[in-house]
Amino acid sequence: MQSIADQILLALADANDQALVMDEFKGALIGTASRFGMDTVALYDRDKIIKILMERDQMTEEEAIEHFDYNIIGTGADNVPVFATVFTEEPCRPPSVLSAASRSKGSGRRARQPAARSAASRDRKRG
Repeated sequence: MQSIADQILLALADANDQALVMDEFKGALIGTASRFGMDTVALYDRDKIIKILMERDQMTEEEAIEHFDYNIIGTGADNVPVFATVFTEEPCRPPSVLSAASRSKGSGRRARQPAARSAASRDRKRG
């Protein structure tokens, strides 16, 4: 029997064979997402990605959030995954609270936005 993640990957390949997936975060893959005018893409659980970063890379929660904000969600291109904050019975903080806290308590470093993202954004606005 296939795992849920493998079933999701098969469904995603059928819906959009150009969709980007992050193999290193397969444990955080929770489904697919689509909306009008957008191809179907992979859907990941944001908090599971942060937990993976903390466990696998031995990051603090603050480091994992900063890494997520600037190196994972900050990539802009077609067919990139989307990230959900899944609310459960357990207490949680919305992403904006976590992100703001990580920036105010962080080392003061700001990650540079990839040049490709800026160019891609400009091209979409022109087109």
